[in-house]
Amino acid sequence: MGKQLQGSKAIVLQEKRLSRLTPEEEKTDLIKGYVEKYAAICGKVVTPLMYSIYVEALEDLDTRRIEKGLKEYLRDGTGWPWPGTLRQYIEEEV
Repeated sequence: MGKQLQGSKAIVLQEKRLSRLTPEEEKTDLIKGYVEKYAAICGKVVTPLMYSIYVEALEDLDTRRIEKGLKEYLRDGTGWPWPGTLRQYIEEEV
């Protein structure tokens, strides 16, 4: 087994593990995760700029609705989704 951390290093590491994402970070991670899934299906490479475009396009929407709409597109979509297409799926989810 490895050596146990002692003192302030252990406290800092423990705090990092306990820290939670902000609601904005959770939303960003959710959007990025689905963009990665769509990219995997379509054989696309996603760049940081592409992630930021999708996050910007959807950031004003409720996280719960975003998740439902993105999941719905994953099930029913037929190609690489433009941000506007995803918005339509999200806005249809109530």
